[in-house]
Amino acid sequence: MQTSFGEIAPAVDHNQLTRLIKQCVTGHQPLMVWGLPGLGKTDNVSDTMTALGYKVIVVYASDYDAVDAKGMPYNSDGVTSYARPPWFPSVGCGKVVIFLDEIVQAPQPVQVCFSRLAKEGVIGDLTLPNGDGDECIVIAAGNQHTARAGSHRMPTHLADRFAHCELVPNRDLFIDWARSHDIDERVPAFLQFKPDCFYDFDAKRQEYAYPTARSWAKVSDLISDLASDDVSMLELTVGAKVGQGVGRDFASFCATLDSIPDATAIALGQGQADVPENLGLLYTLTVALARRTLDDASAENIWAYLSLVPEEFQIFWLKDCEAMLANPNVEYDYDLSQAPVFAEIAQRLAGALGITS
Repeated sequence: MQTSFGEIAPAVDHNQLTRLIKQCVTGHQPLMVWGLPGLGKTDNVSDTMTALGYKVIVVYASDYDAVDAKGMPYNSDGVTSYARPPWFPSVGCGKVVIFLDEIVQAPQPVQVCFSRLAKEGVIGDLTLPNGDGDECIVIAAGNQHTARAGSHRMPTHLADRFAHCELVPNRDLFIDWARSHDIDERVPAFLQFKPDCFYDFDAKRQEYAYPTARSWAKVSDLISDLASDDVSMLELTVGAKVGQGVGRDFASFCATLDSIPDATAIALGQGQADVPENLGLLYTLTVALARRTLDDASAENIWAYLSLVPEEFQIFWLKDCEAMLANPNVEYDYDLSQAPVFAEIAQRLAGALGITS
């Protein structure tokens, strides 16, 4: 059951959200990012703002009570004052984003405490530093109350102080992200094979585990030491994180992987390998080949094999190699574009890649 996708605010995928954040920063407009659980709202905001040169201060609004949201009160000479919250930036802070995460998981009295922060940069007796090199931006995120994620309605006056968008799931973008973040190659291969298993949120579901972008990323960590033929343990482990039905499907898919050609043998140019007819298996093999493209010899051997497969998988391989080279979190330092065989690759894929002579 889908409780909202673009019903409460304009729908955006991760790429669009990144662009919208940049627009709001330029226009000094606080932004509220809505979305169902597990879509990566927090990671997107943090990554985007970090890339823009901002220090990210995450404030979990749900951790506060109304009495301490603006700082603990204390008595000084008969006058009530409020202590500076530990997260509140001081003069000289530079470029900072105050990220009010889980803001609607906080009760309405707490949300009200943060309302002036969004509008005026003020909370209690404190004002966010701006000017002389300091710049403070406010962004918030949370789950809509219909998601049954412990959320409360946002007061209308607070809502009016934000621009709003709703992040929606996008399997293709997740697969692109997975290719460049060392996610177990069986995860994107399975999602390519069974798209409906990528995201399945139902607020009325009895089972606690269900597939989301976040849970699939965790699955990768959980199964890194499990062989594809360890069907029962794969089913149990994956099912524990993304639901029992999806876990069974994933384990069954992995059980078929021993029928695909040996990627290492292809990279070494050993023997003649068949091309899998199953597109999910071919995708899995393509990802494996990208991770074995480590020098000029392996690049030539792998291209000799991939020249026999549909063009879309040749492009998958090429983009995988490029993404891994560009990702500082992955140990990969081979630049396929410098290989002798790349001239042939570029000529073959010129139309698809928009390469002009």
